[in-house]
Amino acid sequence: IMPDRLIHLESVDSTNLHCKREFDSLADGALVYADMQTAGRGRLGRKWLSPPCNFYGSAVFKQCFDGFGATMTLSLAALDVLHELVPEMDVYIKWPNDLFCGRAKLAGMLCEGVLDNHNRLKGVIAGLGVNLNMTGDDLAAIGQAAVSVLSVANRRIIPDFFAKKLAFYLNRRYIIYLNSPESVFAEWRDANRLIGRRIKVIGFKGSEEGIFRDVAESGEMLLETSGGIKKINSGDVSIDKGSL
Repeated sequence: IMPDRLIHLESVDSTNLHCKREFDSLADGALVYADMQTAGRGRLGRKWLSPPCNFYGSAVFKQCFDGFGATMTLSLAALDVLHELVPEMDVYIKWPNDLFCGRAKLAGMLCEGVLDNHNRLKGVIAGLGVNLNMTGDDLAAIGQAAVSVLSVANRRIIPDFFAKKLAFYLNRRYIIYLNSPESVFAEWRDANRLIGRRIKVIGFKGSEEGIFRDVAESGEMLLETSGGIKKINSGDVSIDKGSL
């Protein structure tokens, strides 16, 4: 895995879609980023606003056949960059795949499998969007509590510079994951600050409330409810106001 496999696009529909189209020609561990996305997407098919002041990128994992592994690797690499560039920002992972600062979203991720002609998984694409230089007015237009590096730390980070740092840390994290996935899981779990907190999870089948007890090694949330421990694969998590 080479640390210089960084590809820059001026504009693209979405970096995830680009990486899926070009998967076979892209190197394992490559990071593709764009100044602007015209059709950015979040989880559950949501539109992801993509003004040209943030980071939008996708990582290619050809030896990782697990969306959770890709999520952990890329989210920890993003945390590494933020800890280096803005150590005063208190950023944490919010299950299943967001980065939060306080009670507001700083970054989101979207992992997608890539299939061959026989519907077999041949790799994973992990997309990442980070709010770098959005102003208060920009953030207000998002429709949910969101922050940027600029709004919290009053510091501008050039997206190209962020991308170069991320490529370095991604390379490092991917090598560690391939050799010791359990150590990456342990770090990712420790960065999930909601463990032990009272939360509400809204999913396809309604909502559940309880205490977020732990994360299973396969990525599911272990939620302690009045009916016992439940394993939850996905959903939107809201934090009890008195719990964080």
